[in-house]
Amino acid sequence: VNQSMVGIAIVETGRFSYSNDRLNTIFGYDGQEIRACEFADLLIPEERPLLAGLMHGLQHGTSPGENAVWHGLRKDGSIIDIEMYSRVMIIGGKPAVISLINDVTERTRAAAQIDRLVRE
Repeated sequence: VNQSMVGIAIVETGRFSYSNDRLNTIFGYDGQEIRACEFADLLIPEERPLLAGLMHGLQHGTSPGENAVWHGLRKDGSIIDIEMYSRVMIIGGKPAVISLINDVTERTRAAAQIDRLVRE
């Protein structure tokens, strides 16, 4: 799992119980630091209420899963575009959320640049 090109996180009760090396690199944290964070800490403040709703829906069975693009907040304060696929799973009889996360900042910047060129 640590060799994956995709960031992988397992979140239980709002906190990371697992993160692979790629996820840590995406957000600029080491494994211990990221486990001290709440998942919402890794998004810009404006999107945190939306994430809380998503997590609630996943953990309470009202949502089978979510695929979304968010604005991530790295440890150094820089903002990145992340694509996140999240699903619920049961660990020790309790719901946990597993998320696959990609940094898509360059892709979204390139798409915006193409859009600007097309409109000119």
